Amino acid sequence: MDVHITDAEALAGRSPDDWTLYLEANGWEVFERQPGGTEWSNVSAPDDAIWLPKNARMRGYAARVGDILKVLANVERRSERDILFDVTHAAFDMQRIQLLPDGTPGTVRLSDGAESLDGIRKWVISGATSAALGDPYLVHPNRRPAEVQTFIRETRLAAPAEGSFVWHVVTPVGRHGQTTFPMPDESGGEAHLDFGRRATLALYRATLAAKGAAETVTAGEDAIAEVFAAQVAEGVSANLCEGLVEAASESVVPYVVNFGWSRTHRRPRSEPIRFEQDEIYVLSDAARELRSRVPQRDATARGYVVRLVRESKLRPGEITLAGVIEDDPEERMGHFWMELPDEDYARASDAHLSGKLVRATGDVQRVGNRRRLVNLRRFVVEVAGTSD
Repeated sequence: MDVHITDAEALAGRSPDDWTLYLEANGWEVFERQPGGTEWSNVSAPDDAIWLPKNARMRGYAARVGDILKVLANVERRSERDILFDVTHAAFDMQRIQLLPDGTPGTVRLSDGAESLDGIRKWVISGATSAALGDPYLVHPNRRPAEVQTFIRETRLAAPAEGSFVWHVVTPVGRHGQTTFPMPDESGGEAHLDFGRRATLALYRATLAAKGAAETVTAGEDAIAEVFAAQVAEGVSANLCEGLVEAASESVVPYVVNFGWSRTHRRPRSEPIRFEQDEIYVLSDAARELRSRVPQRDATARGYVVRLVRESKLRPGEITLAGVIEDDPEERMGHFWMELPDEDYARASDAHLSGKLVRATGDVQRVGNRRRLVNLRRFVVEVAGTSD
């Protein structure tokens, strides 16, 4: 059943410039200019015409927009709601993530939806970070570049679509974004390229490469570590893989990613990228493999001593610290194993008995499922707001 939009405020909320941008991007051309507006035609719909008012303050503007919607819905075989949504965001890049859960259409479990959204945020951050850093990284640094912080503040989440559970991530591009940075141009000078578009392109390339790598592994053609390491140059990182995994939530819900591009910065249409359950499991393993290959330099773990082991006075003691890595934006709790010389081991033992916080600085190295703190450079026990 066709549903027509009649809300005058919604219809009048899109300016003639927004409609012009949408019409030009979809094959419509002006064939007559009049004092009050323009008349448009499309070679793919010779029997249809659109009259667009010149000014949104003109009397009857909302009704005219309603007529435009009816024509477009008929020509494009799409709902008026979807078309109006695209007109609103015609000047932005947009990523549509459609979850494909079992159960009632258009719904998802609350816990899955919350986790999926957090994964999508990490996924978008990974693309922006890759664009800002320029060089490929197995694991991105904890501290995000300033351009990434601004880009994430400007990124918006639009309402899920009806009939299917779709997240719409609206990313800034062109005049809507505040972040640009210099890149060399062909003349040897500098050209300021839009960071929003670079971030979205980096995200697209990396997501497509991760999909290809996951397909290769599930087909049994090669080992995870080698396949994914070969795609690092395309922007694949542990951070990207983790975001893609969390987007599927704990229930491992399959999903489809569609990249839409701003009509002001057009590029060829991108094909949907679909992640199946077995591919999501592969991405999870790939994230661990990529992280295991790179020690985290100069990391400070802060937490409580939960285990002490010393087999002989002739050997260093080993402790397990439960806590977080400082400056980790995700503040992920974990356990860290480390060896300590006599004096530090004695202080760790006292901290364990008294329940005091400790801080240890070194390089975090993953060994299997364990995280070890090696090359220890500092070990302190916090006492009443100070460090001992």
